[in-house]
Amino acid sequence: MSVAVGIVLFNNSPSEIADLARSLHRAIARLSESNRQADLVRPTAVSICLINNGDRPVDPTPFGPHAVLTNSPVNLGFGRAHNQLMAKAFGRDEAEFYLALNPDGMLHPDALVELIAVARRSLGRALVEAAEFPEELPKSFDPLTLDTPWACGFCLLIPAAIYAAIGGFDENIFLFCEDVDLSWRARLAGYSVKHAPRALCRHSFIRPGSGNRATRRAHLESARYLAKKWDNDAFQREMEAAMSREGWEPTALPTATPLQSAPAITDFSHGLSFAPERWICAAAIPIHAVLQHADIDNSIDVVVRFHDPRQVDRLSRCLFALFGQQHQPIQILLMLQGLDDAGVAAVEACVDAFDWSAPRKRPIVTNVTVPRTGDHRARLWNAGVDAGSARYIGFCDFDDIVYSAGYSYLLHRLHCTGAAAAFASALHVDCTPMSGFDYVFARRFLPGKDRYDFFVGGFCPPNSVLLDRSRILPADLYADEGLSKSEDYRVLAKIVAKYDTDWASIGTAVADYVHRTDGSNTVLSHRWDAAGRRDWDESTESTRQFLATLTTAVPIHQITHMRRQQNLLEATAAELEAAVAYERGVRARMKESLSWRLTAPIREVQRVIRRLSVFRRSV
Repeated sequence: MSVAVGIVLFNNSPSEIADLARSLHRAIARLSESNRQADLVRPTAVSICLINNGDRPVDPTPFGPHAVLTNSPVNLGFGRAHNQLMAKAFGRDEAEFYLALNPDGMLHPDALVELIAVARRSLGRALVEAAEFPEELPKSFDPLTLDTPWACGFCLLIPAAIYAAIGGFDENIFLFCEDVDLSWRARLAGYSVKHAPRALCRHSFIRPGSGNRATRRAHLESARYLAKKWDNDAFQREMEAAMSREGWEPTALPTATPLQSAPAITDFSHGLSFAPERWICAAAIPIHAVLQHADIDNSIDVVVRFHDPRQVDRLSRCLFALFGQQHQPIQILLMLQGLDDAGVAAVEACVDAFDWSAPRKRPIVTNVTVPRTGDHRARLWNAGVDAGSARYIGFCDFDDIVYSAGYSYLLHRLHCTGAAAAFASALHVDCTPMSGFDYVFARRFLPGKDRYDFFVGGFCPPNSVLLDRSRILPADLYADEGLSKSEDYRVLAKIVAKYDTDWASIGTAVADYVHRTDGSNTVLSHRWDAAGRRDWDESTESTRQFLATLTTAVPIHQITHMRRQQNLLEATAAELEAAVAYERGVRARMKESLSWRLTAPIREVQRVIRRLSVFRRSV
């Protein structure tokens, strides 16, 4: 098997190119190792071809001596540039697959292995997309068949058979929607479109309707052309109306052979998403800057706690999220809960799968000595605090993740405010464990607005917080090692009560806080039986009593009581408002009915009778 990797460059920074190249080399090495372990007769050969659409010179050296670079005199656009690379890959080079890869992405070490595994199971008759990470695209896919309505082009595996049958991207589309069109044409020709949930590619997707004005206009223009091509006049008019609202005059559409209406394949009912979505996307992390100066210590320690070698794949996701942080260096302090030699070896292999070249730092792995039984989360927390030396410290358990700009943004908030801790929002992620991956079916904000809500409900998990150790007494960073639940919340509650903390970023999601339907989260004592519920009730009461010992300018128990009453009033008011709106709707629909109109004379007679009776009583 042979795979040609095609990358279209456009004025990318040297650091972006270096990151992509390093991650690609690691992914190719892991693919070769996988081939050796499977003892394949024909191991997978990988070639790399690049085209420079920008006006900056590009050095292809990071991609290796065999990478081929073509410089385009003009910006060809996404689809046309990839088509040139594909024509060569599937023609003279006789590749069996072409991987369209964005230059601002980074591959997980196992991404190529997983993409090709899905392609092989599909017998080379499916477009296969990678999973966008760490902010997952909300587009739907079937968790059993892996079918998806269309495949995203940021990391897309295209088989030679599909290219031979339908060609490449539509060159009338300069940017956006060309992947939607290619997917629909593939499905119309009888091929499949698949999602590879274990093939992670770090990439920040542009939310529909977001971005700068040029980006938004390009998106609307492409969607308008797509609607024209696929015979959907209503959506075309909708896009033209959206352009008019922005003050843009729709341009003449390129000539294209209109395709037959295919309602079973096309989807114009979900706007620019072109597919059902599993959740509504939170707004992107705001654009921000981090102070850079030789005298400023911006390094961050992140403590990751891990207790179960069977979940090393989830640890790998967490490490990849930290590996891909925009802000570097980050020193990961990986605290293991008394693992045996085999467990430690599995963790070390997981760590060594990544290229930790500068500016990144290889994680420091510490196997913490603990009693053989029990949940020693607090002990791992404290061991991480002891191991750290950076000014800033964060915490992220192995099955949670932080978005690529998460720590950069929290550090920005600490610089702006001088606070001891910066708090932002995390999304509560509901998922079901499937074969080798977690299927996410919902994402939502944890309810809470500020420090007062935090005392009531603890709605900010540790991976949405960054602490400035220079502003906190060392003793206040340590957890109570007698606890196996809420130990992290108690540390943070103590800091919130005692120090100045920043809450202006509540509503900005920087992390995922994962909840699995089978209860396989990081808390070892997760049980649904009577004993488990009693254990949680006791822990909750113990935490309530702990909060009662804390004081700020106002006693904490008074703040929590006040906020509980406020939340109750707000919830009651919302329910009443919804009930009133419902009644108004019922009355409005009733007044529009035929029976209401036919009985209008009767109601008028009744009204006159009531007025007469009132008049008689008054006389």
